Amino acid sequence: MKIQPAYSAAAGGIFTVIELVGQMIFNEYVHVNDTTFLLSSPMAFFLRKTMPGDYFRALYLLEARYMGKTGCDELEKKIEELEQSEKTLRAILLSTPTGIGVVKSRVMEWHNPAMSHMLGYTSEELHGKNARILYPDEKEFDRVGKAIASLGPSNRTTSIETTWVRKDGSVFDCLIRLALLDPDSGNSATVAIVEDITDRKRAENALRKNEARYRDILRNIEDVYYEVDLAGNLTFFNDALCTLSGATREEVMGVNNREYTDEETAQKIFKVFHQVYVTGKPAKAFDWDIIRKDGRRRHVEASVSLMKNEKGDPMGFQGIVRDVTEREGLRRNLQISEERYRSLVENTLDGYFICEIPSARILFVNQRSCDLLGYTMEEALNLTLWDTVAPQDHCLLKERLEKRIKKEKLAPEKAVYMAKCKDGSTFRAEAATSIVMFQGQPAMQGVFKDITEQERLERQLQQAQKMEAVGTLAGGVAHDFNNLLQAILGYTQILAMGREENDPDLARLRQIENSAMRASELTQQLLAHLQEDLRVVNADPAQMEQVMMNLSVNARDAMPEGGKLIIETENAFLDENYCRTHPGAVTGHYVCLSITDTGQGMDTETLEHIFEPFYTTKGVGKGTGLGLSMVYGIVKSHHGYIMCYSEPGVGTTFRIYLPAVEDEKPKQQDEPEKEAQIKGGEETILLVDDEKLLLSLIILDLMMPGMGGKQCLEHLLTMAPDAKVVIASGYSVNGPTKAALEAGAKSFIKKPFELKQMLKVIREILDKGKE
Repeated sequence: MKIQPAYSAAAGGIFTVIELVGQMIFNEYVHVNDTTFLLSSPMAFFLRKTMPGDYFRALYLLEARYMGKTGCDELEKKIEELEQSEKTLRAILLSTPTGIGVVKSRVMEWHNPAMSHMLGYTSEELHGKNARILYPDEKEFDRVGKAIASLGPSNRTTSIETTWVRKDGSVFDCLIRLALLDPDSGNSATVAIVEDITDRKRAENALRKNEARYRDILRNIEDVYYEVDLAGNLTFFNDALCTLSGATREEVMGVNNREYTDEETAQKIFKVFHQVYVTGKPAKAFDWDIIRKDGRRRHVEASVSLMKNEKGDPMGFQGIVRDVTEREGLRRNLQISEERYRSLVENTLDGYFICEIPSARILFVNQRSCDLLGYTMEEALNLTLWDTVAPQDHCLLKERLEKRIKKEKLAPEKAVYMAKCKDGSTFRAEAATSIVMFQGQPAMQGVFKDITEQERLERQLQQAQKMEAVGTLAGGVAHDFNNLLQAILGYTQILAMGREENDPDLARLRQIENSAMRASELTQQLLAHLQEDLRVVNADPAQMEQVMMNLSVNARDAMPEGGKLIIETENAFLDENYCRTHPGAVTGHYVCLSITDTGQGMDTETLEHIFEPFYTTKGVGKGTGLGLSMVYGIVKSHHGYIMCYSEPGVGTTFRIYLPAVEDEKPKQQDEPEKEAQIKGGEETILLVDDEKLLLSLIILDLMMPGMGGKQCLEHLLTMAPDAKVVIASGYSVNGPTKAALEAGAKSFIKKPFELKQMLKVIREILDKGKE
């Protein structure tokens, strides 16, 4: 066989022509898979050969025995072209920044410099090494091995992402593209093209985290995020839209926003979106009503901006929708509250002002303030508090203003000033103040009222109370004086008994008797005068004493630091309107007993239970809870009505309404009877009275200290139901005496009584029993 010089060149310049002569070409230089083709053809073939230390496709020129010179020249030319192409390919493989290597049986047989640089090894260190050194663990090594094993004639290439380990131990993410070198030959060598994708993976992870964060934000925010196309059809939204609309995601997706509102609102939305489309500027905080699936309306506040594609062309809209229904409700309520506050301030009968501190310059006043002080609104706003207070009270104003600024407690909370009007006149004003924020700055607000008339009425009340005290004293004196007159009359009449008309002492005794009777009439007039303002009631004095005692004790306990206990009586008439709103009250005339304290007061919940047995707000061991229930029972037993008014921090008032006894006209006195002989008897009479000087006759005085006449009567009748008791009292039979008579007394003697009258009544009662 003739060896051409080109053969040596094709062999990579490793062998000369002389070296090739005589060698067994088939055994040494012809690829085993090409031998059959060479022997079966007289033509020249391009054959493959693996050269030591390298791997490439080599070309050999074999000249057949009968090949002409022209054919050989053409082949030589093709060989030269292929050699140049091979040089170019080799240069590319060696200079590319992408790592390329050939692996056979997982052993590195060849690699380019980029592969060595990527892994931090030299070419010598990497060549011939098992690929296991490149993987962090056996599991990852096996996973890539399975990918290589899957390659074949029908599956020539694949790619896989994995992690490699550099020589210094650092790891990096890489993408390996795998291809069989010669799938048709059955050769197991595999070409691996390796790309470092660490930065890409890091960017992908960051992107995934951002997307996850973005999804979490959209999932958790209460506001609606939406995206619509240019026609307004929903293309993306978070779950908040489903909550707002009351529809499922499937029902909402692709729906036009027109379907969730009325036509008028839809036109409004269209104008906003169109403006955003034309100008490219976002729209913020425009509001409208959305109609839910169930028909209910929700007021929302929305924003919208234009979305553009990569080319910058409009592709849709995106924005936020917030449900502000509750906020709008609060805003409307606040507006209503402000209107009410403004109406209250403008229509109150008290003056209201806000002033700057510490200058006391007036910042705001209501019209009532102007009316009280005689200024116009404009004039008042140019004043200070010093201009509206008389000079003698400036020190008081200064003191309280300084305490307010220092947030010290004022005692009392209200103060009385002499207010000065525009015309120089003055009036007494009661004012209360507090610190507020006004126009972002601390200020002092206050209310004041003209109490000139109130103080005048209070002075009158004080005078009336003095007169009432005098009347109480006079009533007590009259009662005691009546008892003394009774003793005088009794002894005088005893002395006059049995005397003849011509007896000189009889005239003197009658003079004493007449004087005593005139004194008795005087006391009767005094008692009548003291009673004429109040109607008569039918009440048990002992039980009324219990009522007053219980209420007074409660008042005392409600005022641990002291206070006022006020007891008042007055005539009252309960009309139908009052009874309609106060269950249990009956229309008619009453005498009202009021017991008021200035104590701690009670709240509404406590008021609902105060008359219940065993209910108490006092501590353990301090109250039984029966006091007010007993009061309630006593009042009801008298056919009366009880009402309680109380306010925490102000005090409590109990009003007890006792039915008034209808007036009865006094009977005409009969003609004086002729003095008749009063017949005595053998009976024993018990006289019970609170005056030691009275005769020792047994008569029950109704108005006695301690137990009282009526209670004494009840005890007597309990012990002796048949006892004959006569009541003696200075009050009329229609007064407290009437209850005693109804309780079982046999008769009544009005004090001071004549001895003959008393004996007559006693005789009648005693004789009535004998009949």
